[in-house]
Amino acid sequence: MVKRRFRPSWVNTLLTIVGVAILSFLGFWQLDRAEQKQQLEEAVEARMKGAPLEITGALGESETEQFRRLIVQGEYAGKHEILLDNATWNAKAGYHVITPLRIKDSTRYVLVNRGWVPVGADRQIIPETNVPEGELVIEGRLGRIKGKPAFISDKLPPDNSGGKVWFYLDADYFSKKTGLVIEPYLLLLSKKSNGGYVREWPDYEGRYGMHMAYAVQWFSFALFALFIYIWVSVKKYE
Repeated sequence: MVKRRFRPSWVNTLLTIVGVAILSFLGFWQLDRAEQKQQLEEAVEARMKGAPLEITGALGESETEQFRRLIVQGEYAGKHEILLDNATWNAKAGYHVITPLRIKDSTRYVLVNRGWVPVGADRQIIPETNVPEGELVIEGRLGRIKGKPAFISDKLPPDNSGGKVWFYLDADYFSKKTGLVIEPYLLLLSKKSNGGYVREWPDYEGRYGMHMAYAVQWFSFALFALFIYIWVSVKKYE
């Protein structure tokens, strides 16, 4: 009768201990990341549901949290408006209309994304936009200015065409180009405010479910490594 005995080698034991420890660490790390993302998503939802914060001057550190609702009083500087290229909506090509707004009783400006407009049949014809005149109060939520797309060369400036259409947005470059003091953040105009175009801003996604899936994956690898260790360590004898 064939019998089996558990006789692991010290090499396999050492490798299994190290491997299971590393895989388990990665699993717990992903669980921690999932908890952080869930807490962040809950905090963002609370900020979006809360009363909007009124900005009367330069944006301080406490106001730089993405997705916070803001109210700003000021006046648009329409002559410095640009169209941000490579913007799509419902699978249609278009631009985002970016207009600087001077904050009331301040020399600082905040860039306002007033929404999406279509390219049209001919790209050579720049869409006409209307900029509200005079002092007004607008509401929106705070977003970050995205960096230069990876497919654009470092030597290519944001406004390579030299006109109103820009390939990407750069606050420092915008300041040098216009002479305006620009805050390094973007205000996404709310649908409640007039003077905008198509405004379908994406919701925040914490993606904590993705980290949970990664955690399950790493723990599964650890269990599989332990199973292999036991399987190769069981020796037959008579």
